[in-house]
Amino acid sequence: MARKKKKATKKEDRYWLQEAKERMERKGTVGKFTRYCIRKGYKGVTQECINEAKREARETGNIELLREAVFAQNVRKIAKKKKKKKKK
Repeated sequence: MARKKKKATKKEDRYWLQEAKERMERKGTVGKFTRYCIRKGYKGVTQECINEAKREARETGNIELLREAVFAQNVRKIAKKKKKKKKK
């Protein structure tokens, strides 16, 4: 059964990325996925690395790796949108 999504307020929607970064700093996991990608032979976080990590996470049942890969993918989408806006 799918989890019900908590309805977020406008303020929560706007600052979710900053809150996620603060949580990562508290836990000490900033750069963890980047190190994973470099260890796998990539030059950094690339779409290929994200896809490989998601595939591996599903095969091994590693929920933490899957969450990191999905987060990296979402951040890449945001960065792409911002870059597109800047060009206009």
